[in-house]
Amino acid sequence: MKESGMKIDTKKNLLLPKLKDATLSQENRVALLTLQRDDVRNALTGTALVDDIVKTVEWVNREHEVSIL
Repeated sequence: MKESGMKIDTKKNLLLPKLKDATLSQENRVALLTLQRDDVRNALTGTALVDDIVKTVEWVNREHEVSIL
């Protein structure tokens, strides 16, 4: 079952949040959030990065398989 706004990590079958200006990956118990707006030096204003960070933190708080972000 796929939830709205989520994507499946095929390695672990975990639902990762869909992000617009960042990417999220997970290996073992570590999640890595990579900001992808180099064109604006990853500025938080005028981009979707704040929303991406909030979605990621909310996901990490719910996901028991993640210990480190």
